[in-house]
Amino acid sequence: MLLDVSAVLVVVAVAVLIVQPTFGVPLLLLVRPIVDATWAQAIAFDVNLPMVLGVLVPTIVLLRGVLRGRHDDGIGRMPLALPWFAFSLYVLTFSAIIAFVDGWLNGVDVFFRHINGIVGFFMLQAWFHDDAAIRRLMLAIAAAGAFPLAIGLYQIATGYQWTDAQVEGLTRNVGLYHDAFTVRFYMMQTLLALVIYGGLHPRLGPLRMALVLGYGVLAFVVLFKAYSKSAMATLLLWGVVWMVLRRRFLWIGTVGVIAAGASLIFAVDPADQIAQLFNKELAVLGGQGDVRLTFQGRWFAWAEMLDEWRSYAPLQQVFGSGFKSIGSHNDYLQLLLHGGIVGVSLYVALLGAVGVRVARNLRRDRGVLNLAAAMAFVMWLIDSIGLVPSAYPPYQWFVWGVIGLAIRRDAERVRGSAEIAQPRRTKFVFEPAPTAPLGRG
Repeated sequence: MLLDVSAVLVVVAVAVLIVQPTFGVPLLLLVRPIVDATWAQAIAFDVNLPMVLGVLVPTIVLLRGVLRGRHDDGIGRMPLALPWFAFSLYVLTFSAIIAFVDGWLNGVDVFFRHINGIVGFFMLQAWFHDDAAIRRLMLAIAAAGAFPLAIGLYQIATGYQWTDAQVEGLTRNVGLYHDAFTVRFYMMQTLLALVIYGGLHPRLGPLRMALVLGYGVLAFVVLFKAYSKSAMATLLLWGVVWMVLRRRFLWIGTVGVIAAGASLIFAVDPADQIAQLFNKELAVLGGQGDVRLTFQGRWFAWAEMLDEWRSYAPLQQVFGSGFKSIGSHNDYLQLLLHGGIVGVSLYVALLGAVGVRVARNLRRDRGVLNLAAAMAFVMWLIDSIGLVPSAYPPYQWFVWGVIGLAIRRDAERVRGSAEIAQPRRTKFVFEPAPTAPLGRG
């Protein structure tokens, strides 16, 4: 039944996206968590509904963006176009190599996974400009978290597990999804969407504030039970970024107290569970243990992948191996294997360009949207170490979407200020002076 419902939602969301993107994009983000729960059910061959969305959405969005050209919703108005176009063009190049060497289906899969980066960066900024539109968008994104949140709360209340997932002796509540990454991403997406919504709302009354905080606490509880090290590190850095740049110490303290209270209610000894989750990292900090066992032992896999890359011919090392490598557990190694030295260099250059622009915008304006862009960028950088975020379309839609929104808003503001400050030019027209009437002779 879930597959049938998801198929209908996909058809409706895609149709609305084609006709009216301002409604289609929120609907797409709203239904995506439901569709992702069908990952194990193929509709034809090895293709599932999430893959279908991962192909249809970039095709529709990029085609529409190119056709609109230099209009407000055209891709020609997108900031940071050069690094994004350069990286995306090379994605097409190494995907074609993979299609030739490793099979056309693998090449298509790699291409549409990576191309969703520029799609996410462009998609939100193209159709959502003013605060009211962005608030509605964030409400839809927060509402999208209701499905995985309800599943997570059901697991906490009943102890039922659809999938047996363990980490450091702790049982992860992954629900209907492939792994804990999906659950914790949707919960963190919900939290950041609530932050943006609350920050952009002109009058957030007590009732609305209570609903936002209550919903955020529930999302935090489900996030905690996913037992994700990267999520815990990201939340810690989010708090630091917020306190340093926003200087709302009372607000972050209130949220911290509420979240801690919720953890005590829904989880047994959360501090002990965090210590158990990070036991290998704490052992290394204490001067004991093997550093290679941190990051869940990913050091060994990373070393094997580097050895594999070194074994390739020089052309493969520079331009890409020609083989699909989605399970690299490191975004930079993934790009190194997919696109070689050129691919990872363009990727790092893109991250650098985005990071510089986000930092520059924050120096100019510490508004909530610029702050959220910095938080989203921090999350991406953390996840890029132990995961492959550039291989997950919905993750890219939200993270790059928030960053693109903030950068576009700041660029438009600067452009508007420059136009106002520019002196008005006076047009001089030569006209002969009127001659005095002749007197009588």
